[in-house]
Amino acid sequence: MSFSNIKDPLEAQKKFEDYMRIKAELKREWEEKRESQTLRDASLEAEYRPVTQSQAEMTKKIVQAIEKRKQNEVKEEVKEEPRKKRRLEREIGIFADRYRNRYVHRDESIDTTFGITFHNDQAFIGDTPITIENDDIIIYDEVYSGTKGLWRLLTEKKEAKLKDEYNDHDLEEYANILQQTHVLHKENDPHNPLPKSSGSYKWKKILGPIWKQEEGKDGSGFYISGTLKGMLDQLQLLYAEHQAGNTTATVKPMRDILKELLRIGYITITDYIAMARKIRE
Repeated sequence: MSFSNIKDPLEAQKKFEDYMRIKAELKREWEEKRESQTLRDASLEAEYRPVTQSQAEMTKKIVQAIEKRKQNEVKEEVKEEPRKKRRLEREIGIFADRYRNRYVHRDESIDTTFGITFHNDQAFIGDTPITIENDDIIIYDEVYSGTKGLWRLLTEKKEAKLKDEYNDHDLEEYANILQQTHVLHKENDPHNPLPKSSGSYKWKKILGPIWKQEEGKDGSGFYISGTLKGMLDQLQLLYAEHQAGNTTATVKPMRDILKELLRIGYITITDYIAMARKIRE
């Protein structure tokens, strides 16, 4: 990507300088807000410390009184954990709950290579963190409706559990999820040109065709740099071109770079969503 489509070199230079000025202003504004927030937080902590300390002491006394009363009375033990568990189960959908139970019990028939895994209560597809809300799957700022067919594609790997269990829309949504998470690539690395291919039914009938379709698309020829500095330089130039009016050809590359910056931990999901909203076509 470049400014070669702007014929007047002075105009191209002016666009680039305007972008750098705006970037500097935004950075300065952000730093000022952060400093102001830090001072405000410190002031509030100093102001309310006596109140919070008093509340902590009162809470301690109440707890001690309750414990003493328990020792003097014979009661059937009330277990809180089952109630918490039931409450959590009501907050997730039926498909998500069934899969979680199968995962916890190490059901070998589920797909943990291309599907959903859990680490420290966080759900992932590949290396990409996801959010499960009821049965919906949320990746970055994209929400995928948690239909039965989509959950079958995400979680199953056996022919008997997959054949005739999903429709074309489910398959399209599944392909989008695979592309977003790079889970078809070896080591979940979008720069790795090799797939996690296998001789399984799922690869032959579902995953393999999706991989070939994605690889065969006529793209723009844009490749994300392999270094952090390179990605930031690319993002800067693309944004300047976007501001110059070339929105169609710059939005997808910029979003891809932001996703990669999120994947490597350079930005947060909040940063990603805020930035993605600024570069819509």
